[in-house]
Amino acid sequence: MDEQGVAALDLRFLVRELRGALVGGFIKKIFQYGNRQKQFLLEVNVPGTGTKFLYIDRKKLFLAAQKPESPPEPPQFCMFLRKRLAGSKILEIEQRGFDRIVAIATAEHVLIFEFLEPGNVILTDMNGMIALPLELQTWKDRVIKPKVRYSPPPSPLDPFTLEFNDVVKLAEKHSKKLVVFVASILGLGGVYAREVCVRAKVDEQLPANQVPAADLSRVVTALRSLEKEQLMAVRYETIVSPFPLHSAPIHGARSFPSFSAALDDYFTHEVAAASQKHVKEKEGKQVYIKQQQEKALEKWRQIEQESRRHGELLSSHVAEVDAVLSWITKTRKTRSWDNVLKERPIAPEPIPSLLKDIHPDQGQVIIELENTPIIIDVRKAALQNAAEKFQRAKKAKNKVAGIHKAMKREIARSTPKKEKVRAQGKGTFLTFTSVDGTRILAGRDAETNEQLIKKQTGPNDLVFHADITGAAFVVVKGPASEQTKQEAAVVAAVHSKAWQRGLGTADVFAVTPDQLSKKPQSGEYLPTGSFVVRGKRTWYRNVPLAVTITIVKAEEFEIVPRYGRAKGVVVVPGGVPAPELARQIKGALLSRASKVQQEQLVKLPATAFEQYIPGGKGQLAL
Repeated sequence: MDEQGVAALDLRFLVRELRGALVGGFIKKIFQYGNRQKQFLLEVNVPGTGTKFLYIDRKKLFLAAQKPESPPEPPQFCMFLRKRLAGSKILEIEQRGFDRIVAIATAEHVLIFEFLEPGNVILTDMNGMIALPLELQTWKDRVIKPKVRYSPPPSPLDPFTLEFNDVVKLAEKHSKKLVVFVASILGLGGVYAREVCVRAKVDEQLPANQVPAADLSRVVTALRSLEKEQLMAVRYETIVSPFPLHSAPIHGARSFPSFSAALDDYFTHEVAAASQKHVKEKEGKQVYIKQQQEKALEKWRQIEQESRRHGELLSSHVAEVDAVLSWITKTRKTRSWDNVLKERPIAPEPIPSLLKDIHPDQGQVIIELENTPIIIDVRKAALQNAAEKFQRAKKAKNKVAGIHKAMKREIARSTPKKEKVRAQGKGTFLTFTSVDGTRILAGRDAETNEQLIKKQTGPNDLVFHADITGAAFVVVKGPASEQTKQEAAVVAAVHSKAWQRGLGTADVFAVTPDQLSKKPQSGEYLPTGSFVVRGKRTWYRNVPLAVTITIVKAEEFEIVPRYGRAKGVVVVPGGVPAPELARQIKGALLSRASKVQQEQLVKLPATAFEQYIPGGKGQLAL
């Protein structure tokens, strides 16, 4: 596998590895990074082994050593998968033929990942009927949509099933270079096509139809040797292979215990640039503190949710729980704890269904309500146990609030005071300065939209708004150049629901202030922040959603956002949460900055860049 993504041969080895690691495990959680992104994480609980993290995107999949940061909110497709797959046991993982398609089967569903372009993620039932795809797709002979039987793309050749004469006949029809023939016609991809030619000791530049039969025989032998290789994963500088390659330079190669480990190292733990290394040294302590705080935050959030859920279940099943507790108390008068547990199966309902285990040393029992195990105190009634659960949830909530305060204090303490960083707006409105120095204001929400138009807009100003429900009003103060108008249109597009929905472009219109009115038609009502637009609008079609973060070369070090694509670090809609994306922005700026600028930049915490990320998430443009 190289940077182009997973090859069919890679999948053959990966699927074997994933079978051994995940089959028999239970899907605990599913995460999706971005609404339309083909980027997922499956959290799988494997009995006797622990939790495994299967990472999948449009180019690859592998078991990650550590859980990546979870996205803030699951998109609808992710929720759909969770509802049907959470708690399901993985029965099989298979590759479809010799194609770049992997299927994960449970008792009731099959989750299919297509790594070939354009790619898709599809959930079917066990009969192959599509429940829901990530993307609806239609070809001449293939349709991917709900309530249609899943049909894979036409199967490519499996080169490992071909006989020598089959290869000869195929080669006779192609005048392409041998390496291209092996890569495309035989389906091995560029990396392994070169490996076959090197092992066969045949000139890869020869036209396939001119390769002598003896050389083709060695090509077939070399090809078959690949499938017989034992898994001994190696990471080279730009390639990761499930076995050592004769065609790759040995210098710098590193072996790994599994193919996933090598891929995880290659894609997740790239060696940082020198500038980023310097940042890590400076921020090491701050990063460690933040990581510990985030772990504690996650822990107490889970405790709060779990305790509140347990309290609610106990409150809604008081009679059944009290019946269990009463039976235990009565039985304990004449029986030992061991005998209490032994007599559970013959006890009247709901005791056998609800009572799962007893911990006499702690005076506790485990009951199960609505498939949820709950530990309760055997000496207290159901409502008393419920009250304790709610009290624990309240305590956890207070812990979460305390950690949030500590994190804010740490940010304030570590933020440099001397360096000037222009914020998008610290007052009531978002405030920007265009390239030619014109002031631009934007609302933050419905109330500030209302205030902006009513109190901050003059007769010589120009008002912009995206053609979508849920967008900021943007006001250009005074006469504006065409360049400033274009930039204001991007500001309006970026600060709208179009960004949150992951759209690439949006339509924006501009009007004069006197075209806006708070007087609706008879019988209509205008909520706060909304205005009636009357008269002709000036349209800006297909405005790109992008923010460019750049360093201004001035006497005082300054970072500013430019709206639209420009020279600098470009941010576009995506699913990367603001904290992680801010770190990526800082790293990208460091790699482009001069030595003097780097000295200033390293003093800034990554959190200083979160203010430039609309909607709290996005991604770096490719």
